[in-house]
Amino acid sequence: MKVLIKNLDKAMVLMALYNASKMQGASFIGGNGSPMDKEQAEKLIKKDTDFDYLNGKVMKVNLGGDILELWLYDRDNGEGAGLRAIQGVYPDVVEMTQADLDKLQADGRTKRDV
Repeated sequence: MKVLIKNLDKAMVLMALYNASKMQGASFIGGNGSPMDKEQAEKLIKKDTDFDYLNGKVMKVNLGGDILELWLYDRDNGEGAGLRAIQGVYPDVVEMTQADLDKLQADGRTKRDV
C-alpha cells in the first residue's frame, strides 16, 4: 500500500506510525515502547527518515520521499495498520491508486521536460 505524504508533517506521520506499531520479537530488549510525542518525532526526523526498528517497535518505513510505502509496516503490524495509524492524525489520507501513481509520474516527466 502506498500513501502520498508530500503535504503532511512527517514528524506527525512518524509519531502516528510509531504509536500504533507493535513491539516485535526480541526487539523489546532494546527499548521500552513508550509513546512518542511530536517533539520526539521531530528530533528523530531531523537525524534520519529510514526506520527499521525504533525503541523496540517494528517500523519498516522510509519517510524521505513524497510517497510512503507501507507494505512492510503492514506485514508486521497487520493489514491496513499503517493507513489507519496515519488516518488517526490525517483522516482524509487514502491509499494511492495506480491512476494516482501514473498521474504523479506523468506530472514529474512534464515538469522535468519544461
